Amino acid sequence: VANTWSPTNCSTQFTYGSPLTSGTPQVAWVSRNTTTAGTPVTVYGFNFQSGDTVYFGSVRAGGSVTSPNTIAVTVPSPSGSPTVNVTVRYSSLTSPTTCADLFHYLGPYLSSISPTSGWLPLTVVLRGTNFTSSSSVYFGPNASASVTHVSSTELKATLPSGLGSVAVTVHQSGYTSNPITFTYTPPTPVVTAIVPGQGPTGSGVTVWGQNLNVSSSVYFGSHVAS
Repeated sequence: VANTWSPTNCSTQFTYGSPLTSGTPQVAWVSRNTTTAGTPVTVYGFNFQSGDTVYFGSVRAGGSVTSPNTIAVTVPSPSGSPTVNVTVRYSSLTSPTTCADLFHYLGPYLSSISPTSGWLPLTVVLRGTNFTSSSSVYFGPNASASVTHVSSTELKATLPSGLGSVAVTVHQSGYTSNPITFTYTPPTPVVTAIVPGQGPTGSGVTVWGQNLNVSSSVYFGSHVAS
């Protein structure tokens, strides 16, 4: 479906400006100007040639020139805004931006999360656009057990169990947002007691303390216990 999203009527607009340098690429429209990242689309325009590169906003998408008037490209992940200009660059030449080259990402868009690191229990605030009451939040493969829809631009999610750095994404109605990294930072474990306090090799002991979890490893000197 071509041009399914139209913020304004481009056919009635005229922009004054300096004459374009000969050979400057121009974008006339995008075959699907509202869809999700990863979707193949065709950019239509003029003066396309081998070596052209397509950008969605500031994000380089590459592209394959199939004719002087068409470039095949896959929509990249968004960065900065859900609505961007699609431009074509060749050497020092860049296509002028108009309402005809506007592209809108479908589904939720994440602009920030706060905090970007921490440990359980923790509530993370997510800000962006297109959030709904059906939004779910994932930290890596793990879904948040509680998501509060504050508004179309803000969600609050409780942090699920996890380790290391993971991609935070918002899922809704079959769409997945762009990812933002969250890093699990467990507090330093503290040993308060070992029972018994002595014994032969191979005997069992119980370690008591604080901030211990299932991923904790116990060392006796430089030797890890099984």
